[in-house]
Amino acid sequence: MKRELIRDSNLKFKTKAFTVFSLLFSSFFVSDIAMHLILHRINTKIIYIETTATLLILVNLVLFFFSKKSVHIKVFLLITGALAILFLIINGINAKTLLILFSYPLIAAFVIDYRAVIIWNIPIIAVISTVLLLKESLPIPHITRLQLLQSEVSLFELFFGYLIIVILSYFLSKSANDVTYEIYNLSVKDPLTGLFNRAFALSFLEQQTEEIKREPENRSNKKLCVTYIDLDNFKVVNDTYGHSTGDNVLRKVSTILHAFFRKEDVVARLGGDEFLVISLNTDCENLKRRLEKLRVQVEEELRDYNLSLSFGVAEIPEDTVDAKEAIDIADRRMYMNKQKRKREKKREVKVELPSPEELSTD
Repeated sequence: MKRELIRDSNLKFKTKAFTVFSLLFSSFFVSDIAMHLILHRINTKIIYIETTATLLILVNLVLFFFSKKSVHIKVFLLITGALAILFLIINGINAKTLLILFSYPLIAAFVIDYRAVIIWNIPIIAVISTVLLLKESLPIPHITRLQLLQSEVSLFELFFGYLIIVILSYFLSKSANDVTYEIYNLSVKDPLTGLFNRAFALSFLEQQTEEIKREPENRSNKKLCVTYIDLDNFKVVNDTYGHSTGDNVLRKVSTILHAFFRKEDVVARLGGDEFLVISLNTDCENLKRRLEKLRVQVEEELRDYNLSLSFGVAEIPEDTVDAKEAIDIADRRMYMNKQKRKREKKREVKVELPSPEELSTD
């Protein structure tokens, strides 16, 4: 769940960057074509390439707005990467070639995962290194034509300059990813237990219920189980052993909860000794039976503190399609479960107590 949420958050940024870069490149090519026509410096091959590239980039962008698929980001990288290689071969090392070539690693750093930045730049690195090694025997005169710097060392500098930018782009993307991860943890995690916090859990549940409301015809296919969990006798632990021990107990319970539920379930600490679990597409009746096993596990692993738990489960959309009401229903059922178990324990104590006749006999 955590990885998916971070990925979704990063994807929103990457799609915005992809849109901006697509528009920038299209504007650049249109301006360049217009400039060549105005100055009567018509190079049919270059104009054809730039026109084709502009159309491909814009069509790809339009298709992305309709499909919202990340594959269009990769298509954009393919187009710009191919352009960088084409301009290097046709124009040699001039200003336009360097602009496209050196911007490519930075674009990759913004629109794809940092682990793929170097992989996407390998083809261009391979082309430049091949030209550097075989430039004398290649049947392409333009590629070694040094229009920017009239020096044989320019191609060598181009190779290492490009390599440096690729490495810097990789670390830039990785640093941004790490910062995003840290901010994510600070914003959605409970600092004591490492579980999701109250704000995130409520926001996530609200989002899920809104999706169900928008698509009522699919309600039977999408079910949520909202589980409210409260620890029994936790106040006694704090009063008897102190809050430091109480914090350790909460961490232990959180570890048990995290291991017990599925990875796709949202396990959150609401505050104090109260927890909320949001389970997507699961059988709530089966979950209730499993929660009894969870209670037994908590009692066994924390028997030194005489700790247990009570729980209540609300089903969406069967009980309600309102997030707040679902939590209230689960909370009430948890309280009823707690009171029921207290009554059962009292009856057990009464049964175990000796009768007056037995006491008089003793």
